[in-house]
Formats: sequence, C-alpha cells, structure tokens
Amino acid sequence: MFENSMLEKSVVVFGSDRPKRSATGGWRLCMAAACTAVLAMTMGAEPILAQSTATGPAASVGHAAVLPVVRPSALAGWPIARVEIRGNRASDLTAIENQIRVTAGAPYNRAEVDVDVRSIASLGRFVTVRAQVIPTENHQVIVRYVVQERPEINSVLIAGNRHIKDKTIREVLLARTGGAVDQFVYQSDIRAITKLYRSRGFNFVRVVLGKKSLAKGIIKYEITEGPRVRINDVSFVNNVAFPDWYLGFKTDTKSHLWIIRSGYLRENDLRHDEGEIRKLYQDRGYLDCRVDHLLQYDPTLRRLKVKFIIQHGRRYRVGKVQISGNTVFSTPVLLK
Repeated sequence: MFENSMLEKSVVVFGSDRPKRSATGGWRLCMAAACTAVLAMTMGAEPILAQSTATGPAASVGHAAVLPVVRPSALAGWPIARVEIRGNRASDLTAIENQIRVTAGAPYNRAEVDVDVRSIASLGRFVTVRAQVIPTENHQVIVRYVVQERPEINSVLIAGNRHIKDKTIREVLLARTGGAVDQFVYQSDIRAITKLYRSRGFNFVRVVLGKKSLAKGIIKYEITEGPRVRINDVSFVNNVAFPDWYLGFKTDTKSHLWIIRSGYLRENDLRHDEGEIRKLYQDRGYLDCRVDHLLQYDPTLRRLKVKFIIQHGRRYRVGKVQISGNTVFSTPVLLK
C-alpha cells in the first residue's frame, strides 16, 4: 500500500531543467519530492531480483523533474533510449553485454528484461542482479542493469588435516583461486571433505568455514578430524533364514582384519547391505521384511560394533495357482 500510494503521487522522469528556488522554500520541497519519487521508482517501478533478495545501493539519478504519475504497465512499448550496466568492477563488461538481448531503439518489453536478468545471474559471479526501468520526459525509457559482484577468491586454505594430505583434499574441492565466492561452492566443499574423511574411518570429523577470512576472499576450511573408528564386530539380530556367515559374505560392511581389511564404516555400504539382506529374505518368502542397523561405539570412540536388525515378519508360501482365460495353451503347459 505504501508503494502504491507513492506511485500515485509522483514519478521521476529525467530531464535537463533544474528546479528553481522559491521564496517560500519551494527548492526544499522540490528536492524532497524528487527523493520520494526516486524511492518510489526503486521500490515500485519493476525491480527484478535474481539469486538474492538483497536490493543493493540505490542508483544516482542526477537532476530530475517531478511529473504526473506514469504507471509501470504504461511503459510497455516505449522506445528504449539506452541500456546501462552498473556495479561491475572486476567482472568483464563484454561477458555481461553478451547476456543482454534488449537493445536501444527497441520497444520496452518487461518479459525480455526478465530474461536478461536471469541470463546475467547465470554467470554465477553476482550476489544480486536487478533491472531498473527509468522513464524520460520524452516518453522513452532507460533500462539499467545493476549487479552486485561476489568477492573474488584470492586463495583456498586447508587447516587441521593431519591424516589426509592437502593434495588429496583439493582434488574434491570446487573452490578455485580466481573464482567467485559462492555459498553453494563452499557448502559443497564442506560436504565433500566430510565424505572423504568418513570413508577413511573418521566418523566424527567436523569441517567449518573460516568466516573472518571470507570477506578478504580467502576460503579457509578448518578441519577437526576426531578419532579414527574401526569396526571390530558385525552381527545379525533376528536372523532366522540364513547362517550368519552367509550374510557376512553377501554384505560389504566388514570388521577390521589386519592388513586384509580396513574395517572403516561407510554409509553407502550400510545402505547397500540393508537392501541386500532385505532382498535375500524376500526371495525366501518374507515379503514384509525390514532391515535397519544399530551402531555401538566403545568409550574411546575408536571401536565400533555394527548390528543389522532384521524384522522378517511372516513367511508367505504359494498355495494354489489358478489360470483362467487361456485359449491357446493349456493350464499344465503354462504352469511348467
């Protein structure tokens, strides 16, 4: 309601005439009205956001004349006086221009501007991309794309790793020097480092991003490795259909055996083994079988017992098989 009421009062149109000072304080009133109109255009005259809800700094408007209201919908079809790009400092201007389809002299179309905003945002180098559509007093519009750049990555640091080398960790990272600081990138890296450590038995690893250095373009992953865990026993609870050794042979989760088996716990192996046990039971007629697992750590958090809990349910057996509607082959032939 606040935005609509402002638009109904006035709208900024760029011009060359400077408001004149009056004896009754008209100069101050005119300047206040111009500021109000600029705020109205920024808030209500078709801002378009991509990747973030931040609006960024307001654009400089120069000298403006306050004229009767021009609603945003009425700008459709107005000739585009020029296309401007603001806010880019480190980003290549040509790369941004290549994403823009709107051209000077063409009629203004909101949908085309929306497409340009999404195309610029797809470059992945900006926190915010928005478009400002500014009417002029000769019934033309200025289309201005305002970008807020992401900080550039100056370096990628790894701290706290003692059991896995920097080179091995960097092989799973997306962050690269010269790239843009992106929340998606460093969150993906944190997950990748965590997965790498857990695959080597560090189930309690913790990886965090150094926040203080982030503003300087330094991505620093701080790793707390924790104890290394090995499996010393694997058991199968409520197993009634197979020998334990057979289930142990069919599953990938193994206890530690010096030199031969590492005995590290891997989440993917647990999920695979639950499915394998369930399939074996279902093939034996336990169609309602469900399998879960329980992890029991010793007080030092370095030894682990894995228990697969089998809820086999009732066993179904085939009683009588009937076939009807067969006209080409007899029932005994089909039952073979």
